[in-house]
Amino acid sequence: MATEEEENFIKLTLLLTKPCRKLMIEVFTKRVHDKYAKCVVTFLNNNRSRILRTKHGKNNEDKYFPPAGQTNLNEWDIVMLYHMITFCHVPSISLHLKSILDMRNELAHPGNVLVSCSDYRKYHTQIQNFIKDGLDYLKDNGLQKDISEDVSRINQMAISKDSVDLLRNLVLYMGKLEQKMDGKNLF
Repeated sequence: MATEEEENFIKLTLLLTKPCRKLMIEVFTKRVHDKYAKCVVTFLNNNRSRILRTKHGKNNEDKYFPPAGQTNLNEWDIVMLYHMITFCHVPSISLHLKSILDMRNELAHPGNVLVSCSDYRKYHTQIQNFIKDGLDYLKDNGLQKDISEDVSRINQMAISKDSVDLLRNLVLYMGKLEQKMDGKNLF
């Protein structure tokens, strides 16, 4: 069985990559539709030059503007979603976005896969606040149910030592991969 600190790390990582990311996709899509009365692809194309003026936009051009056609929001990571939601300015969740990005960065570049109980409680509260305000903005009962189920499943899961070892190796590999990117690192 994993230690409590290892479980904390994995659960936070899962909360960010599943319910938080799902919520970010829906918030971005709604904001683009409501504020700009456009679909995401049209919004991106209309703002292409502004997006590509940033280091982040240039480094993710192939994901925002794939050569083979339409972008796929399910392939976007939290950093990409953060930049586009910030670009669109969603007041009700703006306060939470930076903390979600900072948390993601701390978990993605930890050096180890341990999160203390006090840090876990702090991060978990930040995630809960983000989810609450995001769902209040969206007013989507179906999404609220899906996200609540995701959060509940993650909070209740038992984590094996093998899962921790697998994640530790993945984190080390990703860290080495980022170092090889030679200045193309967005994080």
